[in-house]
Amino acid sequence: MPARHCASCGTELPQDASPRKRFCGNTCRSRANRAKDTAPSVPTEAVSTPATAEQASRMVELCRKTLQDAERLDDWRGQAALDLAGRIERAFVDTGSAYAGLHRAYREAMQLALAGVGTAKSAPAGYRDEIAERRAQRQAGRG
Repeated sequence: MPARHCASCGTELPQDASPRKRFCGNTCRSRANRAKDTAPSVPTEAVSTPATAEQASRMVELCRKTLQDAERLDDWRGQAALDLAGRIERAFVDTGSAYAGLHRAYREAMQLALAGVGTAKSAPAGYRDEIAERRAQRQAGRG
């Protein structure tokens, strides 16, 4: 009977070991299970970054356009949001919770990057400003 070896570390298994035994001990079995859990189920070639701009996803294009229109593309916050959009584009091997976490982080990064851009005043805020301006003019006229 040929010698059998541990599937994790390669050490030789005892001759009297069960034919179903694959590992030399608990440490190797745990190590192999952890490696199996972290191994991607999709080949790594499929996770690569798009080679050309034409291959970029719609999300990255929209993110880039939004940040460009807001003149925040060169800002570090804009770059962080763009990076997260790219991660989401390639996240089909992530778990559902990891994918949801990426979307949450992307939403927060976009809010941070676009803070203060294009914020229109609400009607009450506009009225308050107008009243404050009239008050200032009246006080200036009296003074």
